[in-house]
Amino acid sequence: MSRQGKKVPSYGLHKPTGQARILVGGKSIYLGKHVSNESYETYARWVAKLAIEPEPVALRLKSPDVLHELTLNELLIRYLRYANGYYRWKVERTRE
Repeated sequence: MSRQGKKVPSYGLHKPTGQARILVGGKSIYLGKHVSNESYETYARWVAKLAIEPEPVALRLKSPDVLHELTLNELLIRYLRYANGYYRWKVERTRE
């Protein structure tokens, strides 16, 4: 038999940062300091939001149709813009 109903994400600890987090759609949502009133309130809001809409629009991936609309030329231009800012040491360009 399959489970009925929606699964509630569990309240967990992200050890490296000491923050509370939940996983929604494979993405981490950070709630604030672990075991704090703020994190419990944020968790309650997320659980309520997920009860209404299982996967919020902000977390959905783009549909495959949208991804195929990108041309090779547009992809290369986007990469060059990214690389121009990424491969820098302070202000100067690097050899990479």
